Amino acid sequence: MSETVEPVVLETSTTIHTPDNKPSKPMPKPKPKKSSLELQKEKDLMKVRGRFEFTEIVGKNAPLEFSYGSIYEDVPVFNYRVKDGNALFDGQIYELPFCIAKHLNETGQYPVHQYALDETGKSHIKVSQKIRRYGFYPVDFNALDVGQNDSKIIGVEKR
Repeated sequence: MSETVEPVVLETSTTIHTPDNKPSKPMPKPKPKKSSLELQKEKDLMKVRGRFEFTEIVGKNAPLEFSYGSIYEDVPVFNYRVKDGNALFDGQIYELPFCIAKHLNETGQYPVHQYALDETGKSHIKVSQKIRRYGFYPVDFNALDVGQNDSKIIGVEKR
């Protein structure tokens, strides 16, 4: 009394068959997944809107000029120059690529060193604080973390 069940061979086509064996719409092909480098590139080149502050020369008409070389082969070097008409001025709002905004906040400070004595009485140099020269501050709430860190760094030591 046992029934024999025939194995079912699945079709390899991308057409879906309904129960009455009529073909319906073809299945969409899956999109290829992006590599982590492509995802990072999209994030780096995404535009963020923010205010540039040149705290070293506040309110003056002194621009910040710089170049930023991209790590991606197909993206040219970013040049911000007065002669090109795209230098950054204090207090102005700009729309910049995320990688530029992050670069401005990571490099826009310098350390102040001081001498300190360790427990044996030996003198060594440590970073007592970092002084902000310039920064890029997002004006949109949906902006990603652009590397802002205005906190005073205490405890970084060089022996």
